[in-house]
Amino acid sequence: MKFEMAKEFSVEEIEYAMESNNVDVLKQIPFSVGEYSLDFNRAQKICVELLTNSDDAEVRANAVLGLSYLARRFKMLDLNLVLPLIRNELLHNKEWRGRIQESFEDIKLFLGI
Repeated sequence: MKFEMAKEFSVEEIEYAMESNNVDVLKQIPFSVGEYSLDFNRAQKICVELLTNSDDAEVRANAVLGLSYLARRFKMLDLNLVLPLIRNELLHNKEWRGRIQESFEDIKLFLGI
């Protein structure tokens, strides 16, 4: 596997991808907002929206990974909002469970929970 830096998407590119449901781009958005967004609330909202609304299992797993990036960078998440969503995804997303579990472990580490 070759390491690549996350692409930084503009607000317009993110909005367009989400409106058009472009799964190939939606898979990348959590990495972008997790790594580059300066607006924590907006970035968390995007990850939560992808986690709750996408039909694609990889998009949802990547959304959890995006939340772990935010936890690392900002040292916070709305735990009352995201923990039930992550636990639900762990139960139902068998294909990407490893990524989700590792991301959840990172969140717990970064936030001391």
